[in-house]
Amino acid sequence: MKILFFFSFLFILSNTLAQTRKEIISTIRNYSDETVFKATYGTDNQVLIAILNDFFQKIDYQVESFSDSQITFTGKIPVTIVKRNYEYYRGTRNIGAIAERSNISNKHCDVYREGHCSPPRAVFRTLYVNDNVIVFIYSEKGQHKIRVKSWFDPYSPVFTKSRFNEWELRKYLYIKYYGDSISCPEEITALINEWNLKYVSDRRKIIQGRDY
Repeated sequence: MKILFFFSFLFILSNTLAQTRKEIISTIRNYSDETVFKATYGTDNQVLIAILNDFFQKIDYQVESFSDSQITFTGKIPVTIVKRNYEYYRGTRNIGAIAERSNISNKHCDVYREGHCSPPRAVFRTLYVNDNVIVFIYSEKGQHKIRVKSWFDPYSPVFTKSRFNEWELRKYLYIKYYGDSISCPEEITALINEWNLKYVSDRRKIIQGRDY
């Protein structure tokens, strides 16, 4: 009975410690999110635009339209190959029929026709969508900030996955303006140090670059 109680105690204790570790990491990530999403980017509009251009070039997005207050970037995102227009992709509507009906085949895919039936059967080789991202630039208390909107054209995200990630964009901007990493405040740093002092093995410690 005592042995059973001892092992039960160890199980409860390990779960409590694991939860505590998760809570600390969650606190760090929440702080990081709040920091990068509330960040400001100086007063020089051209510097901010240059950094935005650099980020989107790295993920192969092109400038579609441009002004001092907003920039639209577009990426060409491949979608799965569709063999025939009567086959379905992930249970969604008939892609071939959509292309035929809305004349998308000329603009958004390479296609060749097969047979002489009406409508002809079509084999799509490289169907793709445009992933559009608008970055709005505005001023708040004399400092530049951004707001981001993104959407797929002509399909919904069910067909593919965007290469754009708003968190990565904001983190990139933050590092360019404020340094190589997001520094935790003293209160969170103290929590991390207090936790790490309990363990010798790195496996249980909270380590920057791995856990946050």
